[in-house]
Amino acid sequence: MNVGSQRNAPERPSSFLNPSGNKGKDSPPPKQIGAYMELVIFFFFVFVRAAHPVVIAESKDETGKFAYDASSPVICMTVSMCLGFLVQCYVIGGKEQFASIFERRPFVIFSINGAVYALGDYLEMSAIGGLPAAAYQILQQSRIILTAMLMIPAKGVYQTRLQWTLLAILTFSMSTYMIIKSAGKEDKKGGDGGDLVMGAIMAFAKVIISCIGAVISDKYMKEFKNDPTHVCIARTFVARAIFILILSATTPCWSRGFDSFFEGWDMSTIAVTASFIIKSISTLYIVALLDSILKNIAEAFSVLVIYGFDVLIKGQAFDVAMFLCVLCVVSACGAYVDSKAPIDKAKQWDKLQASGAQGA
Repeated sequence: MNVGSQRNAPERPSSFLNPSGNKGKDSPPPKQIGAYMELVIFFFFVFVRAAHPVVIAESKDETGKFAYDASSPVICMTVSMCLGFLVQCYVIGGKEQFASIFERRPFVIFSINGAVYALGDYLEMSAIGGLPAAAYQILQQSRIILTAMLMIPAKGVYQTRLQWTLLAILTFSMSTYMIIKSAGKEDKKGGDGGDLVMGAIMAFAKVIISCIGAVISDKYMKEFKNDPTHVCIARTFVARAIFILILSATTPCWSRGFDSFFEGWDMSTIAVTASFIIKSISTLYIVALLDSILKNIAEAFSVLVIYGFDVLIKGQAFDVAMFLCVLCVVSACGAYVDSKAPIDKAKQWDKLQASGAQGA
């Protein structure tokens, strides 16, 4: 191949989703993983987030109640992941990498984030137990806007008016979809009869906690990007496991000793625990390798997969209004992702114009 043909050969894109890393004054650049790997991680997380609420809903009985204590799968997930990542660090990197988990500054930072995630896990199961599933999902849609707001003080990343508008369209479309889905029918897989007001409060508190945890992970996973990702996750889960065990003291899962912890467990409960494990790992990886807003975009995109599951697998009647809402969600996701490149180019042009005016 001659030089001319090499010059004319199309370059492989370095990024497709354009994560926000290195876009703000306090935002370290993300790891370079390539455009195709970005898409693999993004769509894997989409399918994981679509499967998670389905698995939880299917684990309820005919009355919409959990046969097991709602906090027990979360506790099993957190403790098993903590032990798993500690073992992984030792096996891969030996004593040196294992000791690096407990380096003072990163360990303190990720421990704080682990405590935040533990509180979020506790609130999630409490909220799902007290609210119908559709109402819970509607309240969760505020996280997209809240995450964008939190990235301003945390990372110095600002959205343009166009991006704020697209995020608002995405939030409203998601909320409309969930309202249409819940309208005119009783949610048989809903709450377990708990206090709806308390369930709503816990759901909104979960939104705040989830956004804070995602933004902290987004910021510091990139600051410590030279450390292996599994080491950073291990730091998070040491504190997360300790705090979830402390919080579990407020639940009845230990009321009659260790034997009562697994009371009501069956294969669906094991599936819920596995779903929590996969969701938690993929959440930390997507904010480490992409960013926290793209995490929320992927969660919104997952409604398309859930709707397809309801229609094709569960036999739900096709609803034009719901399908159009899903298309609005997907279109808003795509528009937000595609808006990043021209916005960045416009900012660079403004800087060139400003520097040219100063030079003149």
